[in-house]
Amino acid sequence: MRYSKKGLLLSAVFAGIAVLFLLLFGGSQLICRNLTADLDALNAGERWSASGEEYATLVLHTDNSTALSEYQVENYVSAVGKALEEAAVTSSDRGSVWTYSFYGESTLQLKGPKSSSAANVMYVGGNFFTFHPLEFLYGSPFAYDPALPDGVVLDDELAWRLFGTLNVVGMEITWNERVLTVTGIVAGERDSAAYEKAYGDTPRMYMSYYGYKAGTYADGGFTTFEVTLPNPVDGFADGIFRGAVQINEDAMVLKENSSRYTFLNRCRIIPTLPYMGMRTDRIVYPYFENELQTLDFHSALWTLAGLICAGLGVLAFLTALISLFCSGFSPTALLKQGVTKTINYVSNHKNRKSMKNRRRL
Repeated sequence: MRYSKKGLLLSAVFAGIAVLFLLLFGGSQLICRNLTADLDALNAGERWSASGEEYATLVLHTDNSTALSEYQVENYVSAVGKALEEAAVTSSDRGSVWTYSFYGESTLQLKGPKSSSAANVMYVGGNFFTFHPLEFLYGSPFAYDPALPDGVVLDDELAWRLFGTLNVVGMEITWNERVLTVTGIVAGERDSAAYEKAYGDTPRMYMSYYGYKAGTYADGGFTTFEVTLPNPVDGFADGIFRGAVQINEDAMVLKENSSRYTFLNRCRIIPTLPYMGMRTDRIVYPYFENELQTLDFHSALWTLAGLICAGLGVLAFLTALISLFCSGFSPTALLKQGVTKTINYVSNHKNRKSMKNRRRL
């Protein structure tokens, strides 16, 4: 069998290039996984589920002009619960099969024993700390209870500004002539450059909506409503939520965080990459959503790079096959040649053995 050594060498080179590009594709997917591996906001369903059932976490953001009232939130909660009952999704032990949280943001002036400071304040309701398990340095979350409205959680920067120290659980601060009691101190969320930018330089405080309402006489002003729902099949939770909650597409954005960074969803973001710097809505996202927006861009970019590498790898592999074919090298011919040589070897071996036996005789 005659074949071109240059063609074989070219085929081997392109095969090596194909392997390299496919390895780069795998590396890009590992980078995407590492970017989103430790995002607590994506895993509320896992924390809520007691026995490993599939859950989906859905987050509804609104703009300030259409912020939700307390009455609207109550209606949402009632409608979602009713929709789950009608779908026969219930708990065997009569516990709740789903949970929710809602919150808004404001800037308040706070006074402590050492000094005063402005703070970005998130007033929350429902199971906020299930969705956002902040890192507590001291203490614990406040109770979401109308009878205990004055508990607050400070980040470490705010505690330092107001008290000059961090372990201040049980101490008091003043806001609008109301006395608030510190129940916990959390670490400022600055684990990555994206988070640090989204978190901002202004310190933060978290408080119960009941306490905020008592100090402002406000009725709502919630710009985020989030749920974690059973999701036995893809799209079930989304269908339940959309059927129960009327979504104004002009002023609201619904995101499913639990599947936000699957490969398919990252691919869907790629066509929007040229426009991701544009803001066509009026929504001011909370800081953890702003981090996810940044990760949307980075993960889609790495996915695009990976797809390009995969495409080049496939192209290089096909080129290697064509070069192999053009070299005259044929695996079938090589196999036939090997079989023929084997048969000839066996035949020759038998002939030699037969001749030796004749000579002995």
